[in-house]
Amino acid sequence: MNKSMILVIVLLMILSMGASAAADNSQEFRMDQVFESEAGTCHYNLYVPDDYDGSRPYALHIALPGWEGLYFQGVGEDLRWEYLPFESRNYVNDMIVVSAQLNDWGETSARQAVALTEFFLSEYNIDPDRVFITGYSGGGETLSRVMELKPELYTAALFVSSQWDGDPQPLVAARTPLYLFTAEHDSYYGSEPVRRAYQRIHDLYAEAGLTDEEIDSLLVMDIRSNKELDSLREENADKVGTVYAIDYHGAGMLAAFDKNVMNWVFQDRMIENNNTMTIPQTGFSQPVPAVYATPSDHPGTVVRVDYGSEDYLANNAPVVKTAYVYLPYGYDENDPETRYDILYLMHGWTGTAGEYFFIGDGMIKNMLDHMIENGEIKPIIAVSATFYNDNSDRGFSESEDALREFHRDFEDYLMPAVEGTFHTYAEDTSPESLVASRDHRAFGGFSLGSVTTWLQFCYDADYIHYFLPMSGSSWYYGTYGDFQIQRNVDHIEAVIADHNLNERGYFIYHGVGTRDSVRSQSIMMAEEMLSRDGVFPPEHYVFYQKEGGQHDHFAVMEFMFNALPLFFPQG
Repeated sequence: MNKSMILVIVLLMILSMGASAAADNSQEFRMDQVFESEAGTCHYNLYVPDDYDGSRPYALHIALPGWEGLYFQGVGEDLRWEYLPFESRNYVNDMIVVSAQLNDWGETSARQAVALTEFFLSEYNIDPDRVFITGYSGGGETLSRVMELKPELYTAALFVSSQWDGDPQPLVAARTPLYLFTAEHDSYYGSEPVRRAYQRIHDLYAEAGLTDEEIDSLLVMDIRSNKELDSLREENADKVGTVYAIDYHGAGMLAAFDKNVMNWVFQDRMIENNNTMTIPQTGFSQPVPAVYATPSDHPGTVVRVDYGSEDYLANNAPVVKTAYVYLPYGYDENDPETRYDILYLMHGWTGTAGEYFFIGDGMIKNMLDHMIENGEIKPIIAVSATFYNDNSDRGFSESEDALREFHRDFEDYLMPAVEGTFHTYAEDTSPESLVASRDHRAFGGFSLGSVTTWLQFCYDADYIHYFLPMSGSSWYYGTYGDFQIQRNVDHIEAVIADHNLNERGYFIYHGVGTRDSVRSQSIMMAEEMLSRDGVFPPEHYVFYQKEGGQHDHFAVMEFMFNALPLFFPQG
């Protein structure tokens, strides 16, 4: 690419017009990191979330800057004038961002970008299904060459205000999703290079036999008018000031502030990879196939586990409690290398340990067998526990007292007993290992078990990522008939902030039947949570109802059928 002096002058004018894109935030990056490879020396600036410790996989964003962010312009100039390395983090909380300060927009820089990506994939715990690449202007030209070299490394690519220099055939063969964004009147390239690239790639997909619908899921061309870009700039004036006000090449950077663009690249790809954000925030659950209630050809087993605990309502007297553990088909106690996600389940009033596996001729256990057999979820371990012990009074108020103390049993006795025996992702039963493996753990419950689930969120979100409360609200404050919904949701919001859960991740699938006899508390809680704009977004909280569902285990079965593929998708 031959940058003319006119472009240099225009860019300098643009850059002089307003505050930088990221001057106040660049200190979050580790500046001027150096990576040596066979392709040469590559300088980059690195953002790693504070809570990254290597215990779980994070997403990766490789950002390729335009001319103004190349290394010869100065360390950190990419972050001074570009938005994508910052705005992408609003869409993926657990993401490492690498902003590469390359030396040009040719093949050498493309090979360096590939080598840098491979370095992070090998040296950091990176989820290979969440590796994103973006390129603006000259960085877009580099991106096009990267797509010729190693498109299979990337989950999705965002190409902004540029021209396509690489061979698109490897991109088409890899089926890497690509979003092409530019201004109709781009002052340097114009929009024709993007139109040509789109048509060429579209034709290649068509020649490969893809339908228009399939192509549309992989390839988007988004050409914006001056008016549309002006509007986007004005909507985000508090972030961009007057930068790029006179130039519609630089205005392409505003793609970073368009939610449709960023969702397509960073979140819709996670939908395809079975991330939790795979469904609308509210709706009706899908029914369970009737055959799932019957025995499968590959059944798991259920074993009894007796473990020591305390009676927290009787002076902490020692007691022996019981839980039942479901082990999937093929579980081998002599194979410690194969690890399993784990789901804890809690019954309702007067319920018993093991009821999830034995009720209705084992219909829920059979459903788990079928879901695993059919590849709808990973093979998981499930635990049907109880907040009672042999000495417990089963009265309602006494049951409430017992469930309020269950988190202590869970932390100190149940989790260590189960996960010290079976092969979960916890390396050992220390609190540190149990916290480190939280992304592989879920908790759900029905009726008073739903109340228990909400309390588990309040007390044990450090240990649990996924929550499935079914037919019940939080009673952290109040009790049945005195639900104190607003105060309880305030507390949940405080837990999220205090435990940094927006960054660490959490997901709640909240369910109730439309004919459930106690559905009002769930409805009130859902309405309060959904009314708080931006506090409980769909990647963290969804509310679903079973059409005609009552206060019974058929509703429980349906909610589990809908929620578990979101918790534990088969990769």
